[in-house]
Amino acid sequence: MSQQPPTLAISLLIPIALMPLASVLCLLGQGDQVWQQLAWQAGSGLFALLPLLITIQLAGQLQHEPFALQPLNASMAWLLLSSTLHGLAPELHHYEMLSALIAGTLSARLHPWLARLRLPPMLYSFKGPAIVIMLNCLACLLTLLPLLPLLRWLEPELLRLGHHWLTHPDRGFVLGFIYQLTTPFGMNRLFHLLATSHGGMGQEQVSFVAAFYAVQLFGLPGMALALLARNDSPHRHLLQIGGLLLTLSTLISGVTAPLLLVLLLLSPALFCLHAVLAGVVMSFCLEIPLSFTIPALTEDLTPLHINELPLLHPQFLLLALVTLAVYYFASRMLLQLWPVDRHFWQEQAPRPEPESHTDLSLLAVGYLKALGGIGNLRNMDASLTYMTVEVESPELIDEQALIRLGVLTRFALDDCRLQLLVGPVAEQLAGKLRSLAARQAIYLQHAPAQIAPFSLH
Repeated sequence: MSQQPPTLAISLLIPIALMPLASVLCLLGQGDQVWQQLAWQAGSGLFALLPLLITIQLAGQLQHEPFALQPLNASMAWLLLSSTLHGLAPELHHYEMLSALIAGTLSARLHPWLARLRLPPMLYSFKGPAIVIMLNCLACLLTLLPLLPLLRWLEPELLRLGHHWLTHPDRGFVLGFIYQLTTPFGMNRLFHLLATSHGGMGQEQVSFVAAFYAVQLFGLPGMALALLARNDSPHRHLLQIGGLLLTLSTLISGVTAPLLLVLLLLSPALFCLHAVLAGVVMSFCLEIPLSFTIPALTEDLTPLHINELPLLHPQFLLLALVTLAVYYFASRMLLQLWPVDRHFWQEQAPRPEPESHTDLSLLAVGYLKALGGIGNLRNMDASLTYMTVEVESPELIDEQALIRLGVLTRFALDDCRLQLLVGPVAEQLAGKLRSLAARQAIYLQHAPAQIAPFSLH
């Protein structure tokens, strides 16, 4: 049995697996030597490419029909969205993940409709993947433009509310909860501005950063340990891989947006539990006076400052152990009450594949039957992957049989002429059909092998 394609949650773990490597490269690049600068550039380059990789994975897993240029299609859409947002709203710095979600989802959903779109005669020369990519970029851009005023209002408003919540310890739960809810969309780094101060970090900033590191370095690994302990799952090895990646990424990487996006797809209940527990930890840190110093958060995608943390300070050590235990036992309890939905980890049903024909003669006989018999053919020709045929009675064509034989796309040139996308065997198949027709004293003429369809079935 052939291996089935992975589900969306699993496919997103592939680019996430690069994040620990990027963090290690950035840690090695802390210096002025040439090899250290190269390591820093390589690590920061991987961090910068993460939204693009998320876009490609989303588009590849959400598409319903095969499209060989889907990675290019989604990449072009993401580049257009991110560059447009950077030009129209340079004050926004948290749109990469949002652009990735929009570009990846729309590129996958719009392709079947765009591939079947009828074009006016003056645009026949644009028919094919090029027009699909252009129209997909235009559709993504039109979808994002109405969101631009909302983003311009939302970011300053969230920052204003964050300042209010930070200065009122009784609102600490709301701050931690909203911080985690915005993380899958990449907007959580907006709250990092709350911890920056020219006059030094006050008690509120120290509490905010301490809660962040406690959840990042000990809370999420505790949840990962709970996933690793699920030995009764039929997909235990996949859960273990996900838990291991979650642990490694949170320990040495400062990027959690794709991790929590996977967690949201894997188990919405587990993600909501994480947001609630993060709010509790934030509220606890704002309520008690902290007596240790802690490094400030950075705005860019850089590794966590683990080497500067007061790991041996009794108060920080107690906070870390309590966070780890609470996350672990709460996650274990939730997984027992609401197990991970197997839908996200089961292998998807395979797409229907065309029937395999080892003998080209058998394949040609199948095409003759699907096209209404040898007497229904007038002429034919082939070019590259297309086969152009002209039939006497179009109603005799068996559409389902053509699909089973491997026809990827059918273009109707007029009432009696059609063009079949059959793959690289088009010319050999056309020659075999002419040979079979010649045995019956039927000599098929060459049809013009133009590729200018406007009615797609």
